[in-house]
Amino acid sequence: MATASGYYDYYGSPHWHRWYKQTVAHNAITYNGGRGQDHDSLKAQGSVLSFSPANNADIVTGDATRAYGGEITRAVRSLAYVRPGLVIVSDSLESGVARTWEWNLHSPSEFRKFGAGQIQFDEAGSRACVKLLSGPDGQFSISSTFPIPPEGKRSPHHHLRWATSSQHAKVHLVFSIDIGCSHTDLHPSNSAAGLVMDVAGSSLLIKKSGEIERK
Repeated sequence: MATASGYYDYYGSPHWHRWYKQTVAHNAITYNGGRGQDHDSLKAQGSVLSFSPANNADIVTGDATRAYGGEITRAVRSLAYVRPGLVIVSDSLESGVARTWEWNLHSPSEFRKFGAGQIQFDEAGSRACVKLLSGPDGQFSISSTFPIPPEGKRSPHHHLRWATSSQHAKVHLVFSIDIGCSHTDLHPSNSAAGLVMDVAGSSLLIKKSGEIERK
């Protein structure tokens, strides 16, 4: 339902260089209006820090800090897949200077507003809702055009971006992607260690450092 965006129209095309290969065309973090990870560089690397499967929920944490070419001092993403259809996305981000931070999501299907602070989209008969669970003030924006269009006749892709309203040197963002939109009232509670979520038979701790663990 959520996919990478863009087309490989031909090698070295303007669309290929300025959209298809850019971080902003993927379901990833950008900053300051779409700046992202390096590409065409062996130094643009990341690593999986941990993976913990279980019957009710699988959790994985990765570190993409090196991929941002020194512009970002911390870019750690932790994902919890809570069966049957809930994904919690936790991003811990830091920089030596204050920046506007952006959380990107793409789909072949149109995004639309759904209730207060939620976005809904449908694909192949399934419905999903996106919601910010924790983070600074910000807002969603929706578009369906490519800044640099590909060659030839292509189907449009749809783009969702949430951006902070002001600049921050450090942010912790927690989003939910809810297949079926059955957890629209999901709200984490605060604890000394971080955010606690009890959902679908799983108890999760989203640490202040961004990593998700079982509670």
